[in-house]
Amino acid sequence: MMNTPTIPCPFCVYLLVVFGVLHFVSAVSTVMFVFPVPSPPTISKHPILPPSDYLLFQIAVNQDEKEKPFALECEANGEPMPTYKWTKDGQPFQWQAYDSRIIQQIDRGTLVMMNLTDEDEGYYQCLAENEHGTALSNGVFVRKSEFNLFPDDKTQIKTEGEPLTGFSKARPYWVSQPNDTTAAENEDVEFECKAGGVPKPEINWFVHGVPLNEAPPNPRRKFISSTIIRIEKLQKSDTAVYQCNASSALGYVFSNFYINVLALPPIIVEPPKAKYEAVDSLSIILTCRVFGAPKPHVVWKMNGKELTGGRFNVLDSGDLEIHNVLFSDAGNYSCEANNSLGVALSDMDVGYLEVRERTRITTFPTDYIEVPAGQPATFRYHRMFKASDSSLTISKTGQLDSGVYTCVASTRLDNATASGTLIVQDIPNPPRMLGIRCDGSYANIKWLPQGDNRAPILNYKSQYNTSFTHDNWEDYYDRVPATDHSFSVSMSPWANYTFRVIARNKIGDSLASLHSEFCHTPPDVPYKNPENVVGKGTTPTNLVISWKAMQPIEHNGPEFIYRVYYRLDKPGLSWNKTIDISNWEQTSYEIINQEPFQPFRIKVEALNKIGQPYVAAVEVIGWSGEDSYKIEIWSTLEGEKPMREIVVPSESSSARVKLFVPFTMTNVRMRVLNSMHEGPPTPVISFQTPEGNGSGS
Repeated sequence: MMNTPTIPCPFCVYLLVVFGVLHFVSAVSTVMFVFPVPSPPTISKHPILPPSDYLLFQIAVNQDEKEKPFALECEANGEPMPTYKWTKDGQPFQWQAYDSRIIQQIDRGTLVMMNLTDEDEGYYQCLAENEHGTALSNGVFVRKSEFNLFPDDKTQIKTEGEPLTGFSKARPYWVSQPNDTTAAENEDVEFECKAGGVPKPEINWFVHGVPLNEAPPNPRRKFISSTIIRIEKLQKSDTAVYQCNASSALGYVFSNFYINVLALPPIIVEPPKAKYEAVDSLSIILTCRVFGAPKPHVVWKMNGKELTGGRFNVLDSGDLEIHNVLFSDAGNYSCEANNSLGVALSDMDVGYLEVRERTRITTFPTDYIEVPAGQPATFRYHRMFKASDSSLTISKTGQLDSGVYTCVASTRLDNATASGTLIVQDIPNPPRMLGIRCDGSYANIKWLPQGDNRAPILNYKSQYNTSFTHDNWEDYYDRVPATDHSFSVSMSPWANYTFRVIARNKIGDSLASLHSEFCHTPPDVPYKNPENVVGKGTTPTNLVISWKAMQPIEHNGPEFIYRVYYRLDKPGLSWNKTIDISNWEQTSYEIINQEPFQPFRIKVEALNKIGQPYVAAVEVIGWSGEDSYKIEIWSTLEGEKPMREIVVPSESSSARVKLFVPFTMTNVRMRVLNSMHEGPPTPVISFQTPEGNGSGS
């Protein structure tokens, strides 16, 4: 539904036409509308196409012969969709009255008839109607055909000249027949009676019911052919009722028509109006309707001077059409009608033509506007002699607001138009998931775009979830080219996968498609071992081994465990013990009663029911709990930056330090430390090393 527009022009009429819905907004001289305008019907499929104009139906001869359906086709295009009616022999045909023997196809005008009888013969025509107009199909004569069934024996031989049998037969019917005619004396008229049928019917002519060959002779009446007669230079005595008859051995058809011969001097039935107003560069028609027999010839004059050719055209009705009106065309206009019997003048009814300047739009709307859905869009234009802002604003645009907007500045004489195209762009519609093909650890997904909403799709994003995280959708690949509508993905073992697709354009991401069906993958060994394996003590007598947990999607099979290996890092020692941990969320294991500050070689493996990974677990070195002293030594000359640090076990009560710099003021302090923290330093002890002595204690 279109959002309510903001219309700042208080003296304008705005007519908004959006998908066939009219909205009148306010008063007097401007009309706004949006295309496309709904269209009247046009026939796309006729019951029959020229040169044929009849259809034959067959009635079954044998009881065991199945009746075949007989179709009268009629289809039409139009917006809104047309409805259909039929006429038979010029009268409305109510096919519904025939129960199920005659039906009309859904959304079409095609009639399907069963069990046809003689009463179904006639002249049929289809009408397609909607609120914008009516379309009429070609007419068709429907006749019964009698077929002789072919015998079961061999082909019969006919001698030359012997008549052939077995062809279809049809009673006579009219192809074309004359209409009543009114003509003037000395004019020529021609009439045609054309009929069809098998065998070909014979045409006979009558006047007042008497065959023409028996009627009084008339040398001006001539046969052009057996189906056409002409009467030349008509006289009053030629007024009569004529008939034509088409007959064969199967029957006949009869047609009456009337010839009325007149002799009347011209009369002006509708003279020019007293005043006409025209707009420069447009066209206008001045009225002069005449009657007479023979048909009068009409002459127009402007200010008493006869008008001929050029921009001045006298129509068959006698009216004067002036093309591309100029200001110099202003003046008095009169008409004159004459034939062989007299003259008629309109001198008492002179029409005055006044020429005015045409309406023009001085500021045109923007030719092309693109806006994201929900954003406002404004068209501006100005008419001559109007200074106010005559803009049309749609405050919250939607997709249905897209179209061609035309402003029409109108007066009672003319109008001026200007158009601008509004394109409201939105995120794409969600793609339609077509299906998925699962093949072991691979899957191929297919989809179809469902509309880009006037901003081309840039790419697609494929997403997946698994039975382990069914509420969490993760991106698999977010740059699938817009031209691709399928994508192959790899999957982890021992999982249920579903997939969906999102389309992206410059406005943003679409809603996701419906998810695919499940793909179930078979189990396999884990593809890796735990990462970030670390070993360290948290107390002086323990070793804590930690690692990063492996998520369920990485287990690749049932009965998943961590297997922890450790041993002292000394040559010749084997793995003295392993620990199996079945809780995948556990990320550490503590080994107690260990000697402090001992190096251990550590590794952690992942295993499941299928086996262990094809890659070996990485071995790392860790240390059991540390509790020790750190001695910090530096010279006053060098400062603390190049400080020497010596770590000694906690059970030590003394340490021997060598390699002091001779004859240098030296500073010493100590800290207590473990694997987690360092304690505060002791007070600094300073002393002077002896001269020339390179060692000390």
